[in-house]
Amino acid sequence: MKLRRPRVRTVETAVWLAACWATAASTGFVRAQRLPSDPADDAVVARVDEQPISYAEVKREIAAALKGRPIPPEALALVQAQALEQVIGRRLLVARFQQLQMAPTPDELKRSEENLAEQCRRLNLSREEFLARNGMTAADFEAFRYWEIAAERFARE
Repeated sequence: MKLRRPRVRTVETAVWLAACWATAASTGFVRAQRLPSDPADDAVVARVDEQPISYAEVKREIAAALKGRPIPPEALALVQAQALEQVIGRRLLVARFQQLQMAPTPDELKRSEENLAEQCRRLNLSREEFLARNGMTAADFEAFRYWEIAAERFARE
């Protein structure tokens, strides 16, 4: 029986991520601000390595987590802060994956395209309609796809 080592890599990454948060906060690598009560979708709410995070990304994170359930007004600020933290954490991990040169392989990209095509067929939507329905641009989807493929491979290895 072959033993897998994902917990070691996960712990290494967790330690790395915690160190990143500490360093990022002290050096300005990550800069976030308190969200206004109703920001525009294109409002920049944080930056990771000078790359902006828009409020639209935070809204997508919330929508994916809550799947249409309403947010009580008194919990909105907390939900937004947690969603922003998730987006920032994902950006930090993507930077780590890039350092590890974990670019998607042609096979992984093909499987990802096939999965998207299958989802579109099931929902009877074009690719563009699917992206619009999920509040994503083509660039947003490519960034998400990179994250998804790299994270899956990282967990396997």
